[in-house]
Amino acid sequence: MTLFDGDGSGPVPDDRPRFQAAPPSRGELVKSATLTVVIALGVGLIAVVLIGVVLVFFDIANTDPTADYQTQTGLPPIVFQIELVAVLIIAWLFGSRLGIGTPGDAIMSLTVLDTEGRPASRGANLARAGIPAAVFGVLALLDRAGLGVLLVLVLWGAALVRRDRRSVVDLLVGVVPHTYTRRRDAQPHPWAR
Repeated sequence: MTLFDGDGSGPVPDDRPRFQAAPPSRGELVKSATLTVVIALGVGLIAVVLIGVVLVFFDIANTDPTADYQTQTGLPPIVFQIELVAVLIIAWLFGSRLGIGTPGDAIMSLTVLDTEGRPASRGANLARAGIPAAVFGVLALLDRAGLGVLLVLVLWGAALVRRDRRSVVDLLVGVVPHTYTRRRDAQPHPWAR
């Protein structure tokens, strides 16, 4: 059938093969999460450097030049806690691509759908990336960053054992990860036979 068949009143038939969405494999899930974490850490490190440079110059500018070695100088600890929160917010926004979805999902051809099969909303994507960042951030502010990392891994680790590959955060938010990549079926190409 060509484009010029028919009277032009109906839709043009689409003969392209359709790919069915399926739960991602464990490998796809791990690669997606790893890419997302690496990108968020990279953005976080850049934010730490940029915010840190501003804070160092602010500290230098406000240091009393007549202070002796016994005078307490430097920024109060609350400033560094605020810096941590700012860095986590920046990493969260980049890690969710402002609600579009995680960078790892985009690179690995994964998509996140709601439980009815529609694309996940911007708020769901923001929450999906924000909950782990908030859990880590709260525990880091309480000087328990290692526990924060462990808890985030436990929340995410459920996706490796579930058939639908949903983490605890995905269950809370109400989203389901899917892949559109074509599965390899170990059938040789017809010309190779």
